[in-house]
Amino acid sequence: MHSKLPLHEWVIIVLLIVTLASIAGVALIRHPSSPPITEEEHELLNKNVVVDITGAVEKPGVYELPKGSLYKDLLSKAIPQPHADLRKIKMQALLKDGQFIHIPSEIWITIYIEGAVLNPGPKEVLAGTTLSELSEELAYSDQADRQKIQKKRKVKEGEVIRIPTLRKARAPAAIKGNKKKVAPT
Repeated sequence: MHSKLPLHEWVIIVLLIVTLASIAGVALIRHPSSPPITEEEHELLNKNVVVDITGAVEKPGVYELPKGSLYKDLLSKAIPQPHADLRKIKMQALLKDGQFIHIPSEIWITIYIEGAVLNPGPKEVLAGTTLSELSEELAYSDQADRQKIQKKRKVKEGEVIRIPTLRKARAPAAIKGNKKKVAPT
């Protein structure tokens, strides 16, 4: 028994075959066949992270470290320079594969301290230092009002920081000289 398909059905079949062949061709062009990954290579890919470090380090570049490595492990290989600003680096944080890390240099600024401190004058601090961090470094006089400096804002280049003195409390009336007269006995 011979079955003949109408012309429009043959056109649909031919179009489907051409479409499938095109898709297969594009897939082969985009993903050319490569040799299969060996067991050894597969294990190697799963056990390492690759990170790129730049900035204030003696040995910048791309490092391949075991998976589970920490920032401190990377820095022990890249060797931070003496002026590296490591304040924002969390040494115990895990490295991630493909991570890019830039270690900035410390930037020092000069501020001026006045008022109720033992050593007034210019002071070098790291850019980004807050007033509360500065407060911990100062040597205060006995009359310093330390509450005035407990702020979170950052100090600026050339800024004058004035440490005020405590205001003297008013003495009670009896102490000031308004003593009651006592009758002699």
